[in-house]
Amino acid sequence: MATLAFTKIEEIDNWIVNNIVQNDARYDRDPEGRQTLSFFILNNGIIIKEKIIPQIKKPSDKDLTDIQKPREIDKYVAIKLLEKEKNFQGTN
Repeated sequence: MATLAFTKIEEIDNWIVNNIVQNDARYDRDPEGRQTLSFFILNNGIIIKEKIIPQIKKPSDKDLTDIQKPREIDKYVAIKLLEKEKNFQGTN
């Protein structure tokens, strides 16, 4: 896992927009909240560690049959990520 280091508030704001906001209108209405978050990150009040997430295959209908609705695709992704994390920890 790599710790991200920022030197300018603009870099942090760009990172927040590209990685957290991602065209979500709820965040676009709160530029002051983004600025507050940016200052926390700049002053090491919040440390960001970037982790590469392994690719997960698209679930088939059969894969989703045992997962309780709603949001079964989100739950499928969470289960697969946990499995990959356990496998990764088992190899180290």
